[in-house]
Amino acid sequence: MGKGNRSRQDRAFQTVQNVEEVTPKSTKIKTAIATAVVAVLIVGCILLSVIVNTGIVLRSKSVAKTDNFSVSGTVMSYLVYSQAQSYAYYYQQMGMTNYTVSDIVKSFGIKEAVLSQVKEMLVLCEYAKANGISLSETDEADIDAYIDSIKEAAAQELYSTNAYVKLMYGNGVNINDIREALEISYLSQAALEKVQANLEGQITDELRNTYIEENPQSFYFTDYLTFSYSAKLVAEGAEATAEEKASYETSKTEMKALAETLAKAESVEKFNEIVIDYIVNTTAASSFDSIFESDYKADLEADNLLPNETALNDDKAAILAEITEELKTIYDVTVNGTEVEEEEEKTEEETKNAYQKALDEIRTELLEDAVTTYESTLVMDHPHYAPVQEGEEDKTTELDKWLFNAETKAGETKLTETVGDTTSTYSVSILKTASTLKDELSTYDVAHILVKFDSDKPTDEEKATAKAEAQAILDQYLAGEKTLDAFKALGEEKTDDSSVVYENVTKGQMVEAFETWSLDEARKEGDTEIVETEYGYHIMYFIDNATTSEAGVLADLYGDWVDAESEKCNYTYKQSVIDSIQ
Repeated sequence: MGKGNRSRQDRAFQTVQNVEEVTPKSTKIKTAIATAVVAVLIVGCILLSVIVNTGIVLRSKSVAKTDNFSVSGTVMSYLVYSQAQSYAYYYQQMGMTNYTVSDIVKSFGIKEAVLSQVKEMLVLCEYAKANGISLSETDEADIDAYIDSIKEAAAQELYSTNAYVKLMYGNGVNINDIREALEISYLSQAALEKVQANLEGQITDELRNTYIEENPQSFYFTDYLTFSYSAKLVAEGAEATAEEKASYETSKTEMKALAETLAKAESVEKFNEIVIDYIVNTTAASSFDSIFESDYKADLEADNLLPNETALNDDKAAILAEITEELKTIYDVTVNGTEVEEEEEKTEEETKNAYQKALDEIRTELLEDAVTTYESTLVMDHPHYAPVQEGEEDKTTELDKWLFNAETKAGETKLTETVGDTTSTYSVSILKTASTLKDELSTYDVAHILVKFDSDKPTDEEKATAKAEAQAILDQYLAGEKTLDAFKALGEEKTDDSSVVYENVTKGQMVEAFETWSLDEARKEGDTEIVETEYGYHIMYFIDNATTSEAGVLADLYGDWVDAESEKCNYTYKQSVIDSIQ
């Protein structure tokens, strides 16, 4: 249990312990009638307080309903608080402890999100009733187990079950409300599997292609590089002097000249060479001179270690050459995907004199600055085209229009500039790919049970032990029902990972061996195998795969189905009851 929940319970428990019976003082009531009226008012207030605190009012009102199913205010309160607690736990894990469950319920749109889920659940329950779908014995057992876990948690915190439930899930919520919420949830999940299977059968190539054309931002991309830099007016006083303004104009001229040079680049490689040459031989070279002059020259001269101009220039050139090679390596790895072997770290030589150590310090500083500049200004990206939807403002940039214009060819450049009184920015982009590409990503659903290695660098013996444990778990699964539910149940008990099931996984999200197994074209539902990664041994269970467009079409079909079915079964909701959940 999270620290936030525990402290909240502690405060509530202390409040309960400190409640004292309050009796009226010796106020004199002059008439028997007045006394009777006050007595009636007091009794009425007490009864109203009891009714509100027990949740009778909230339970008696329906938040949402269809022809055969409904969700009461107290059931809704449980669903809302459960969702809010998940958010609170996430924030606590991220170190953001200033969000309470109550804050999240009131301000994070949780109630609206839960209402949308409730609509789906009720519609699916109507489908279940119409098609003879009911809770399985496994479902019933899972619900019983969850209810028992709540009772155990209450006992551990020294609460009665209903007091604990009320504290955790809102005024008036009791254990029966939780059971009702779980039953609706499990029944709707059973129906969803049937509905989804029916909808998947309706997906055609025409629907997929239409979805892609209507959502190009998810499927079309292009590779390009952009170098951006600015000339800035530096004024020491409130107003710039004539000299400072002249310096700004000179800087603008130099920046524009560089931009025009870049715009004439005939290839991506030449474009990159110009960028690196500018960073190294202009920015870094100038920084070398200023750092050496201000931080080292005087001390070296005093120690008779100052080299002659020729030697210093040779050492400067060597450092700049090293920076050039480092930036080229970054380009090769990031843009071209070239694999570069890591060099062994060189040990510090004790015999270096002050001049040699000064060169090392300057080299380190210049290299860090050059890499930061290069990586932050050279954009190596795959932007998605954002189409203008009906009724929306056209937010498509001029760069996007140029990048995704069929007439723009690979190697062509575009110069854009924004000139101002104090800052002028120049950007040059070059198209790397000849045309836009359709990015039809594959997604997959997979389950796994992880047996972690005991250390980052396991020995052969440790690996053998972990593999034997993984094999024992797989054997246990194969000896049973051999269903996804059985695998999930075993996984919840055995896995060393935070999740057993991963859904809608795309290429690149998982480690290589895990992904290679999952994306195998021969893979079919129910396949199992043990796969080794750097984390340990994974007992794999393949669930399903699809393409991004298929998932999108399915989501659209499901949304349309829910809307149509909600009308058929007369779905309604009451906002006033939802608003009363605090």
